[in-house]
Amino acid sequence: GNEIWTLTLENVNMSGNIVLNDKKTIILIKDDVTINGDIVKNDSNPTLNLEIKGDGVLNVNGISGGNNYDILIISSGITVNVTGNIFMGASGGKDGTVIVDGTGTILNINNFGALGIGSDTIKILNGAHAEIHSDDRGIMALSGGVSVENGSTLETNCEYGVYILDGRLYVDDTSILITDGSRAPFAIVDLSGTKVESDVVRLLGMPTNTKINSVTGD
Repeated sequence: GNEIWTLTLENVNMSGNIVLNDKKTIILIKDDVTINGDIVKNDSNPTLNLEIKGDGVLNVNGISGGNNYDILIISSGITVNVTGNIFMGASGGKDGTVIVDGTGTILNINNFGALGIGSDTIKILNGAHAEIHSDDRGIMALSGGVSVENGSTLETNCEYGVYILDGRLYVDDTSILITDGSRAPFAIVDLSGTKVESDVVRLLGMPTNTKINSVTGD
């Protein structure tokens, strides 16, 4: 039903994975916590429903779900440092959601693999800050797209900073997008081939007359 489990961690340095059940779970972080492993769902569970919050610092290898409707919320001024990646949703990130929310909330991903965050929908909201370094794609989103809103910042340093398959990139005029992509700061693929630029990208703070390159091909 609506049962919520809370796990409080304070000044912990542990090895191995934290395996969550099918209940909504809140992990409350106090002071410095290091997990030399991943936060994952049990293989038999249908979804991951997780909120990580607190005023401490969490260091973790990775956080992953693996089914439709997975959701991860990072909130309440916590700092989360990830050395692997975050992946929510079924194959390719289908129907997964990642939200980084709130003033002082920081997500740092330093992953020397292919991907920083993979999920259908990714939102950086209400003064949160996300910084992602990876070899290939900083963020891989699907139709839910990527939103940066209400005084938030998204910074990526990857081959493709933000890669969206059939969704939209939205950054409001109070927020900041910083991308250092060796191939492209962002890439949005329209599988239908029918969308116009305003359907797939809205950067409200962008200087007037800035041109976004568009490439059409097979």
